[in-house]
Amino acid sequence: LADGDTGWHIRTGQWILEHRQFPFQDLFSYSRPGAEWFAWEWGSDVVWALAHRLLGLAGVTLVAATLLAATSALLLAWLLWRRSNVVVAILVMLLAGSASTVHWLARPHLFTYLLFIVALWLLEADRRRRGRRVWWLAPLAALWANLHGGFLVLFAALGCYALGAALEGDLRGARRYTLVTLAAAAATLLNP
Repeated sequence: LADGDTGWHIRTGQWILEHRQFPFQDLFSYSRPGAEWFAWEWGSDVVWALAHRLLGLAGVTLVAATLLAATSALLLAWLLWRRSNVVVAILVMLLAGSASTVHWLARPHLFTYLLFIVALWLLEADRRRRGRRVWWLAPLAALWANLHGGFLVLFAALGCYALGAALEGDLRGARRYTLVTLAAAAATLLNP
């Protein structure tokens, strides 16, 4: 809670819940009152507001801690699934957690931490054995785009997978990841 932005995320979510619409004007600026505003993290703002409604700041902290713990657990599980040495996997998970502590704030980017690992897992699973599950990246992108602007990292990852497949001579794979990219990009348009 050592960040001033947490408060306006909570208040924005409360405003959305109270008014049952998205704000299109800046609600908080004293230097640009009424300026155009985009509710690009509205989903996480609503999550923070609901957590605050239920348990106050303890609820906001609980959601943030749960997201961080789930991210670390999922990273470790993903590394082990990739057949990493258990000691190396634990060290990588601890190193990633330690390196990210400066950003352990109750803010929307915590959703990106978690969803990025989910996306990588879906991509790696598809690389091992192609199936339908990679198409789950489209609804994941739609959800992610409504939680945090970091959803753009998904397209960097998809681009790397498409390019990697092309460089390996797997043109079907490159085409597949390009189509998944297009589907995910279209899905991100499902937002206010």
